[in-house]
Amino acid sequence: MPRSRRALRFAIRRLAIALAVLIVVGGTIAATWWLVGTSDAYQRRADEHARLAAEHESNRSAAVATWSAYEARLAEHHSRMNQKWEYAASHPWLPVAPDPPEPIAPEWVEPK
Repeated sequence: MPRSRRALRFAIRRLAIALAVLIVVGGTIAATWWLVGTSDAYQRRADEHARLAAEHESNRSAAVATWSAYEARLAEHHSRMNQKWEYAASHPWLPVAPDPPEPIAPEWVEPK
């Protein structure tokens, strides 16, 4: 009888160790999957802001000074947002502050 108790205790101990290893490995895989997904989502936001910054930079024209200044402010805003989301994509475990609002358009420019 003592031998079987020892064997049972040894089996339960091995089972507990195996379960602990499985939990650690599973948690590591889940955390990695979450970090990669979060990083990809942040990178997509950064890419969109880079595209918008380039678009607004190319839309600047010297014909109308007010419009050109507004486009410059929009380009700067999206450039800052691109930098913010690039940083967030490379550090997905850190919290991200909300985006500030876009610059206010001149009164004669219709909102999008």
